[in-house]
Amino acid sequence: MVSQRTTHKTKKLPACDTCKASPPSPHTIPNGESCPRCLQKNIVCTTTPIPRGRPRKYPLPALPSPSPSTPERPSPSLKPQPSSPASPELSPIFVAHCLEAFKYTPYADYPLIDATGIAHALKAAAFRLPLLPPPARALALCVVCAGAQVAFHPLVLGDGVRPASFADANFFAHAPAAVLRHCGVRREPVVRALRAEACRAAWDARVLLKPTLENAATCYLLDALAQGDDDAYAARPWAVAHLAHVRVLAPAWRHWHDGAGLAATDAARCQWAASLMGEALVSARSRTLVLVTQHDQLILAGPEPPPLEAMLAALESAPHSLEALWTSTRPFMYHVTTLARQLVETVAGDFARGAPLSEAAVFALCPALAGLQAVLAALLDHVDAALAGVAADDAGAGAARRAACSLAGGAAGLVMALYRELEHRERESDAAGPSSAHGQHAHARARLQLLHAQAREMAVHAAHALARGLRALPSTAATSAAHWADTAAWAEFCVEEAAMCGARWGRREWAADLAAYARALALLGYALDAAATPQALALVAQLEVLSAAEASLEAGGSAGEATLFGDLDADMFLPLEAEGQWPWPDMAQLSQPDMTLYSGQ
Repeated sequence: MVSQRTTHKTKKLPACDTCKASPPSPHTIPNGESCPRCLQKNIVCTTTPIPRGRPRKYPLPALPSPSPSTPERPSPSLKPQPSSPASPELSPIFVAHCLEAFKYTPYADYPLIDATGIAHALKAAAFRLPLLPPPARALALCVVCAGAQVAFHPLVLGDGVRPASFADANFFAHAPAAVLRHCGVRREPVVRALRAEACRAAWDARVLLKPTLENAATCYLLDALAQGDDDAYAARPWAVAHLAHVRVLAPAWRHWHDGAGLAATDAARCQWAASLMGEALVSARSRTLVLVTQHDQLILAGPEPPPLEAMLAALESAPHSLEALWTSTRPFMYHVTTLARQLVETVAGDFARGAPLSEAAVFALCPALAGLQAVLAALLDHVDAALAGVAADDAGAGAARRAACSLAGGAAGLVMALYRELEHRERESDAAGPSSAHGQHAHARARLQLLHAQAREMAVHAAHALARGLRALPSTAATSAAHWADTAAWAEFCVEEAAMCGARWGRREWAADLAAYARALALLGYALDAAATPQALALVAQLEVLSAAEASLEAGGSAGEATLFGDLDADMFLPLEAEGQWPWPDMAQLSQPDMTLYSGQ
């Protein structure tokens, strides 16, 4: 007896329209994805359903047409349409311009950007974004938005004054501050619209859920672009997703063949150390939890470096060369990240602020920060000696100057976070008033004032080092909102120091530092509209008035200004004077700045 078996034929998936027109072997579309033939031709894969079989005896009721108040989801189109009046048309020419501009942003140093191959994908698609898969399109929109922060395309800056190229040294070095600020104001609506479009594309592509290289890079860029927007930056969902994706993908990067060397080479580890340091400094500045863990540092940035004391001894015994800078960059950034996490967890974090100040934690941080500044001073001495007589346009010299400025910014960010936290604690102590145990309160307040004074002296040293690093950088546009926050914070500190110290402020290098911060804020105004706010205008006005006043007091010059980073240690730590002996200058002339300087007249 032959057994009868029932066989069920699997229903074939529909073929796309292009495959139907190219017999005899049409491809099927699995799960709604593009077929191999359409992917090879870089065309949109669409399928038109064809009704088959007998018509229904009882037809289904027709679906109601959408009302004008219910907008339909736009269908994919080969020609991108602007999503808002401020959003430019994403033509291939504009996309190519923004991709070239992206190379001049600090985001281009992120190690996953090149690994995603987004530049090659855009070129293969002839810079037409709709031809890219959804995750790649979301990343491409982020790249376009980041590049728009320095782009000089007419769709971004209009017909006003703009640079002739991305490295137009004549424009960035000599353009008035009002002209640079006007560029930032003109580009802000376009950048904001592009960022909104990138967020929508990332949400539609579900980049928060699937850990891939493209999604990790997209989350990183969206978090970086959201800095400066308090409403969109409070919870930092993109930063959390970015590190979550990286933690899933990172174990494969330790092997060259499996992970393309993304965490296996010294260069990759140095890039990750810089990225993790920037993330930790953002948390330290905002007094929020540091998302970077020690496990992240070990996996991405390599093994734990030697202590700061050993680094300082090695630098002091080594001959002056740039090799000392390159070998110490990753360990230095590693220590900055570790100290930032220690600062937030023990002094400045949410939990630490809910309890009385831990003086033991501050006593542990101050020597570590002092050692960090000593290592930085030794590194800057090496850079100063190695770059003596080197042309300013030399590529190696430019990379060394940028690295030295990054290290100075890392150390300065930690010192500023500790200084401001102790300032907050002292202000809260004064507002609380004397407690029942008046003697204990007086002793605690005296110790807090002493700690604050020590942090202030370290901040003076950090302000000098960072200002010299800013003067060494070439005159180009800096785009990161984190750069604006750090530079503005140090500019405010310099103004406060001038008001507090008065006659002590009569050195020519301080006048040069004030001018350096004012020019740095102006260059940041080319990319960001934050420089055009009333608070920023008043700050720049105070910097310019103080710089001119101090320069007139010391018109003779100083021999120490001939070197790039020289004279960092000379009388940086001056003895504290009695509080009643500090001469207070008349600040009435600074409270009403002349705003006609910034009206373009």
